[in-house]
Amino acid sequence: MDLVSSNGKTKLPQNPFAESQGQDDDSVDSVDKIDASKTQTDRLVAGAFQVQKLFEGDDDQSMSSQTTTDSPPPIEELPLLSGVLNGEYDPTDENAILARRRKQKARRFIKMLHRKLRRLCRTGAQLISFVRQGIATAYFAFAAIPLVMTAWILFYNLGNPRFDFLPGTTTLSWWCNFFARQLLTLELARLTQFFLVDGLTLRTKFTITVGGPLVTLLVIQAKGWPFLLFAWSVIDLLILHGDDPFAVNWLYWTGLRIFSPGVSGAYLINSDVYFHALMCLVFSGVVTSLKRTFMAVYFGRKTLVDFKPRMEQLMKDIVLIAEVAELAERIENMVEENPQIFVSAESDDEDATDRTKIVKSKRIGRHSGIHSMKWKDEATSSTAPNEGGEGDIGLGASNQDKNEPIAGFIDMKDLLDAWEEPSNKRDKNKNEEATVQDVLQFRRALELMDIDRPFGQAFGSASNRNECIISSHTVYSRLIKMTPDNDVLPFETLNLLAVEEDEEEKQAKSAALLRLFCPDRHDNVTLLAFVQSCDSLYRRLRYFRASVGNASVIDNVLEAIFDGLFLFILFLVNLSILKFNPWPLLVSLSTLLVSFSFAVGASASKYIEGIFLIAIRRPFDLGDRIEISEVNHADNPGVLNSWFVEDINLYYTTLRFARTNEVCTVSNGTLSNSRIVNCNRSPGAIIIVEQDMHISLVSCLADFEHKIYRYADENPREWDAILFVRIDKMDSRAEKVLLKIGARHRNGWHSAGRILRERCALQMYIHTIGESMGVNYNGCGPSLSVVYKGGDLKDPCKSGFGKDLLAPDNVVSK
Repeated sequence: MDLVSSNGKTKLPQNPFAESQGQDDDSVDSVDKIDASKTQTDRLVAGAFQVQKLFEGDDDQSMSSQTTTDSPPPIEELPLLSGVLNGEYDPTDENAILARRRKQKARRFIKMLHRKLRRLCRTGAQLISFVRQGIATAYFAFAAIPLVMTAWILFYNLGNPRFDFLPGTTTLSWWCNFFARQLLTLELARLTQFFLVDGLTLRTKFTITVGGPLVTLLVIQAKGWPFLLFAWSVIDLLILHGDDPFAVNWLYWTGLRIFSPGVSGAYLINSDVYFHALMCLVFSGVVTSLKRTFMAVYFGRKTLVDFKPRMEQLMKDIVLIAEVAELAERIENMVEENPQIFVSAESDDEDATDRTKIVKSKRIGRHSGIHSMKWKDEATSSTAPNEGGEGDIGLGASNQDKNEPIAGFIDMKDLLDAWEEPSNKRDKNKNEEATVQDVLQFRRALELMDIDRPFGQAFGSASNRNECIISSHTVYSRLIKMTPDNDVLPFETLNLLAVEEDEEEKQAKSAALLRLFCPDRHDNVTLLAFVQSCDSLYRRLRYFRASVGNASVIDNVLEAIFDGLFLFILFLVNLSILKFNPWPLLVSLSTLLVSFSFAVGASASKYIEGIFLIAIRRPFDLGDRIEISEVNHADNPGVLNSWFVEDINLYYTTLRFARTNEVCTVSNGTLSNSRIVNCNRSPGAIIIVEQDMHISLVSCLADFEHKIYRYADENPREWDAILFVRIDKMDSRAEKVLLKIGARHRNGWHSAGRILRERCALQMYIHTIGESMGVNYNGCGPSLSVVYKGGDLKDPCKSGFGKDLLAPDNVVSK
């Protein structure tokens, strides 16, 4: 399923519960600064967070204020009853009604002015506080004061000394003034960053409105020493470079001797070396800002492409759980408001219809505050039967009538060969064309997963697994109040979420509910099944968040490696700008590198292979169950010899043996040449059961197959489909056939323990129905020689099967 907007761009679901998180829409300072430590550790996405908040800033506020001021006042048909009773005016007097309305309009106008004035005062106070903070942190300007005082003392009290180690004819007092002016220009650069980046860019929408998200992200990524170097050098080029009197001495117009043309270093600030040094600072700041922006966008898009499919499915299920929780809350409210309808233990069909109408009238579904999502893209995959003749699982009230053409279509499809749609690489490449806006929405969705109530306020707290289980139990208790005479929850209650959707989305949303909660063959959802569904989604959420966080850490390490190469190239370019020849240095370094490569060539090769394995291939994530084997090995080691991924970095991977909990560390270079099977990325584990049966099974294979399919239909939470039931081998002499059954489980091999347990239950069921039908193979066939002296045989195996030779009804006692 792709969550797309009308223009074809990715549209991830937003948080429908933002108002309940304690945010203030009227606050002008709604964009908080990112903590310095967080920015240092995850600087790649810090700018993305800030830009995303700019999209949300005052939209709701401006819309709400516009609604307040522009919407027409409500028309009052009659004055308040209290005014009529007090005799203030006559309700039939039109003049009294108009006067009443004018007073109400005047009061609303005064309230609106009061709100605007209060908001203006709050904005002014915050602006004054912001400016005061910028001035109070002018540490570079404060540091320039001692240098100016030192220059003054050297010039007027110590005779303006001149030392031989100083270049040219400059004096020590001039150098003190020069460094003081450099500190002042650096302070101007810091204030420029403070007002342009922290103020104009992060606290208003001016930059993002004028330049767009990419320019805003560039400005935010430049924050720090790149912006300071750029602004500092530009200010120096404007007011501290050249041979004009102002550049030589800023206070030349005062007439003081310390600022006279005779005490100057004009040749220094007008030299080519000084100009080239300033150009190096400009180039370094601009290039570093571009590099930061490129790395942030590149790694953001890479993470989006890697995790987008899982994110879309996960967010869809989260919104579905949130809607179910809100449905439960509304049902509980309806029970309190209409106890005579909901509490009745012997309610008839009319009472059930009334309950349904009451709940429907409360606009449950996409208009209840939950973000609207499109479900029709998943309708086919969720409702279509699985290959191999999977039985239909009911959808409660939304089931299709079997007499409709769709039933014949399903029966016909079961007779065709199993086939799946091939994946189109070109379609995948279209989905990988992620924009900056897509990256920002992805990062915003990740933020929503870290809150204490990821499933919404109605669901309750789910900050850990225990709270999630308790909250899901509470939601189930609320839902079951819809049908007080039932001990379990009917699927029809959950299916109320689709009452306001159109026909296509209604079927698809019902299928999504079916896939998430998996009701039994009676279309009921037990308490254990409901809690298991919520718990499974919670674990998927935590594993996904850990995987994305680990990928961000690896991206930071990759950026650090790239930064080393970038800084080396930047150093060579700056040497070229300063008119130094870097080639002799490169030649000497290349000689050392060639000698060093012979010593560590093999290790470096393995190291690079390990980096490519983790950074590019990414065959596993944190918490995955993997199977490791040689590439040329015929068979996989199996889930009993699998490993859990405990930790990942660019150099080694920490694994835990699934069978004994032993922890080991493996070099990534060693894993790069291995075949890695990721059980977590292998959904729908296929189980093959082989069992020897008697040859008489051939005559009743259709009945036997029907019972196997019915077993899968009666256990929908375990088995997705029975793929095939067939006889592979036949030994007529031994009266034995090899029965092979293929079944697809609901879970992947990541849940190996559960799959093995339920495979054993399937084998026991096969043995049970084989025993009831008399087709189990007990090893007795025609090749077995039997000497029986206890009686005579009615039929000495001249007809029938060998297993009937010693049957009690075939023995005549002497």
